[in-house]
Amino acid sequence: LNFPILDKKIRPMTSKHILIVEDEEKIASLLCDYLKEAGFQTSTQNNGDRVIAQIKKDPSDLILLDIMLPGKNGMELCREIRQFSNIPIIMITARVEEIDRLLGLELGADDYICKPFSPREVVARVKAIFRRLHAKPLRHNLVIGSISLDDKTHQVMIDKQILILTP
Repeated sequence: LNFPILDKKIRPMTSKHILIVEDEEKIASLLCDYLKEAGFQTSTQNNGDRVIAQIKKDPSDLILLDIMLPGKNGMELCREIRQFSNIPIIMITARVEEIDRLLGLELGADDYICKPFSPREVVARVKAIFRRLHAKPLRHNLVIGSISLDDKTHQVMIDKQILILTP
């Protein structure tokens, strides 16, 4: 049997794709290894000037974004990405000052990890973001015995009869 060569951009539907934007090859490779082991597909980009075009051409499910990059820096990229996408962004950077973390989060990052970091923690944070994205809505009823409180409608019921209460 002859099978056509598949374009390497084709990914399994069940696997999330993570774009790693990091100019330090060893760090990018380490993140790729840990994320692949956790079942994610990965690709890397080491130059800030090529990130936007790559995202628009081949959208990812999450971006791990270094701040200090050749070309556009991570802060500029985060601001620009937020103009057209809500893709989750985790900044991973050596810039550890509070002002840098606050600025990154204000520009639209979903999380901020300071170097040096644990690759297992990065994987755990990625998984946490995906859990929140796909979480079922919280239940709006609190039930204790025969008393129930509907947080959405602000009604209290005892034995399925609504109590008339003041605000």
